[in-house]
Amino acid sequence: FVREEDQNKYFIPMQFAVFGRVVRSKLARRAAGAGYVAAVALLAIGLAKLQPAEGHPALWSLLVVGTFGGWVSAFGGAWKDAPKEGFQLFKFFRSPGIALGFALLLTRLTDSYLVVAFGALGLTIATIETHKKFGDAMDAPGKFSGKPVTHPEMYRQRRRLVPVYAAIWGLVAAMLASSLVSSSPAAVALMQAAR
Repeated sequence: FVREEDQNKYFIPMQFAVFGRVVRSKLARRAAGAGYVAAVALLAIGLAKLQPAEGHPALWSLLVVGTFGGWVSAFGGAWKDAPKEGFQLFKFFRSPGIALGFALLLTRLTDSYLVVAFGALGLTIATIETHKKFGDAMDAPGKFSGKPVTHPEMYRQRRRLVPVYAAIWGLVAAMLASSLVSSSPAAVALMQAAR
């Protein structure tokens, strides 16, 4: 919504676009961005209203919470990519599915629907973007599909980032595992007994 750059280098526009055509008016893009932020904020407020005062949430509300961020990502991605790449069913449902998996882990750590939803969204985006970066390491990203490769050295340099990404994901996995173990009923009972 706020990006300003030459879009000719992209197959898929990286500025706000409608049906694959960049919206040229800065005012219109900013207004659309404000509308998007307001819509996500309203959805987040609705999500917070689902939060039960006490007790375990219903299965349907866990599905809503778990996939919330994934649906935001899926619809945004379809809006941006589908006019150029066509609608891809697997790609559309990938974000909500991955978000649900992360949300199920995060519900073991917090009762806050908003923390679960936005935590799952962040982990989902990180997972998908890491896969895009290294899964097809010799392919240009879809946003450059059909465009000439102007920086072929990026393919060699990308390999140097693998240890950094692996270390970050190792740290995230270790922290998540540590949190899950320390919040388990057995660990909580041991900590209470030690007091």
